[in-house]
Amino acid sequence: MDEISDSDTNNNAQWDSYLTFLLSIIGAAVGLGNIWRYPYIAYSNGGGSFIFVYLI
Repeated sequence: MDEISDSDTNNNAQWDSYLTFLLSIIGAAVGLGNIWRYPYIAYSNGGGSFIFVYLI
C-alpha cells in the first residue's frame, strides 16, 4: 500500500465563495419544497391525472 501524502488528499472541489454556497443551498431547498408541494396541491384540487403525468 502506498502512503497518502498531504498534497494528495487536498484535491477536493471547493466553493468559490460563501455566496455561491448559500445560493445553491437555498435553490436546493426551494426545489425540494416544490417536489413535495406539487402532488399535494394536485390532489387537493382533484387532479389525480396530473400526478400520473408528474410521476412519468
